[in-house]
Amino acid sequence: MLAFVLIGLVVGAGLLAMRGFRPTNPTLADGLRCVEQADSEGVDRIEQALIQQGSTDEATVVRSAWLVRRGRYDLALNRLTPEMIAGPLKRQVLRLAGESLFHLGELERAEVLLMKLVAEHPDEVAAHRLLAVMYYDLGSPALALKALEAVVRLAPLDYRPHQMAGIILKDNEDFVSAVDQYRLGLSKMPPEDKRQELRQELAQVLISLRDFQGVIDVLADAASSPDTDTQRAEAVWSLGDVARASQLVDQVLARHPDHVQALKLRAKLFDEAGQGEQAVTLLQKVLATEPFDVDARYQLVQLYGTLGKHAERAIEQIEYDRYRALQDRLIELNQQANSDPNALAPRRELVGVCRTLGRHKLADMWLRAADHCTRRQQEQVDLPSTNRSKL
Repeated sequence: MLAFVLIGLVVGAGLLAMRGFRPTNPTLADGLRCVEQADSEGVDRIEQALIQQGSTDEATVVRSAWLVRRGRYDLALNRLTPEMIAGPLKRQVLRLAGESLFHLGELERAEVLLMKLVAEHPDEVAAHRLLAVMYYDLGSPALALKALEAVVRLAPLDYRPHQMAGIILKDNEDFVSAVDQYRLGLSKMPPEDKRQELRQELAQVLISLRDFQGVIDVLADAASSPDTDTQRAEAVWSLGDVARASQLVDQVLARHPDHVQALKLRAKLFDEAGQGEQAVTLLQKVLATEPFDVDARYQLVQLYGTLGKHAERAIEQIEYDRYRALQDRLIELNQQANSDPNALAPRRELVGVCRTLGRHKLADMWLRAADHCTRRQQEQVDLPSTNRSKL
């Protein structure tokens, strides 16, 4: 999910237009408006008009912007030159080149250009969005949150920076701050599908905070889904309505028999009803596919003790302690990495810890972050002055 949020934050460069607009003396702004409206004929027409007027650099920017919109980032870079950065089109070139390098994965070069852009033009909201995504992807959540603050300041009605901030804070277990960001996001009137996402994410954070009435309130108007129904079930069960919780969780499992959170909740309900063996079966099913689930292991340790299965409990306690220690190490390493954006050792260790805990997307992020730190330590990144490949 996170990937959809990060893509939504990058979309759009603030260029507005009307399809079919035909100015008498075409300008760069006219061409960029055609780009925003996906008016390929308009882009062709204005590009040629600019060339005929002798405005070849403006024509290059229009074509490059069109290529960026079409996802042809390498072709866009082929047209832009370092010399253009020194000219009157510096702002547009920095934006287009930075975005292209970002999407091509050349994050060090992208960062240099985008940082230069926002230093000279602090109102470049698209650049701040890109930097936020980049810093999060490189394991520097503090820098990502700082960039998101700029996005909020420049685009106060946009829900997306609040959702991304909520995700970052949740991943770092700052649940109280995450709740604030999700509520701010909901107040910005997102589209209904995104509103559903925000409610679900907020409900999960509220469960972590044991604010079960808050969960019920947040999900009051949310559409039914396996996740939201399981969250509702956990909330009403925690508030004492066992019958309603059982009904909701059984409905989820009838349609989605492998839903992990529903299985764990149904195991709690079985345990509470004195049906420990049934609970054990469900927890073993969870751990067969997700051996890193510390909550399920803790439940199983307790159940084995209740059932008098002391040998099984001893074995399960060892596994629980191992994964619990890894989770504690994950928090410790996160704090080390967050405090120093250039610290390589914790980022390298986080890759292995996250993989062992089944958090593969997070492991990939820390791997990119470690590679980024390594390259930063090996070379001094600076703006070039000779060829396009170092733009």
